Amino acid sequence: MAISEEVGNLPVIDEESFDKSGSLDRAKILDKVMTGVMWVAALFLAITMIIVIGLIFYQGVPTLSWDFLTNSSSYSSETPGIGPLIWTTIYVVVLSLVITVPIGIGAAIYLNEYSTGEGRFSNAIRFSIESLASIPSIIFGIFGSILFVRILAMGLSVMAGALTLAVMNLPVTVRLAEDALKGVPESFREGSDALGATKWETIRKVVLPNAFPGFITVMVLTAGRAMGETAPVIMTLGTTISPNAEYSLNRL
Repeated sequence: MAISEEVGNLPVIDEESFDKSGSLDRAKILDKVMTGVMWVAALFLAITMIIVIGLIFYQGVPTLSWDFLTNSSSYSSETPGIGPLIWTTIYVVVLSLVITVPIGIGAAIYLNEYSTGEGRFSNAIRFSIESLASIPSIIFGIFGSILFVRILAMGLSVMAGALTLAVMNLPVTVRLAEDALKGVPESFREGSDALGATKWETIRKVVLPNAFPGFITVMVLTAGRAMGETAPVIMTLGTTISPNAEYSLNRL
């Protein structure tokens, strides 16, 4: 409560300051209430997650065994196993990385090292990358099922799934690889140029070795995203594995 002036011995209340003070008090109370609500919601979600994970471990750990993790008889109710599923996941992810990483790093090298200006071609590439990065994974699954599975007649196969994942992860790979290249200090390039190295020699002997830790991060993040996707894989790879070729490399 503020006092603006005094008339005789009686203070006169400034109504505007009183309103501001009251609004501030209400705002503080509301802030504390909402903070408490957010904490309660966060604790509720954390406790729920812990309970769910605990139940999964409680019911699942007793059934875990080496045979369950490696058994190829996944269609037998007596000896179930997830070995073929693990193998197929690793197989598809490795194939997609073999396709995505070289193309993504090559595109990042062009955008960061060669296309330094604001040309139409580089702007078109960047616009395409930003547009593709925001597309939901289900759209890539539909695209892969139409192009690779039907038009190119690959059927539900590992290669169709790997190509779909490669197309889906390519925009993210280019952006991450370009960030890794931007992390190399410009003084490294200037020093190489001062020693008479060509553009490609500077990239190959200076830029790429120093950006290699960033490229490792690119591969890890790309592989993690590929492993976490389900819709594109189901629509291009299918949901079953032939028992005659569960661990075979000849399943393209």
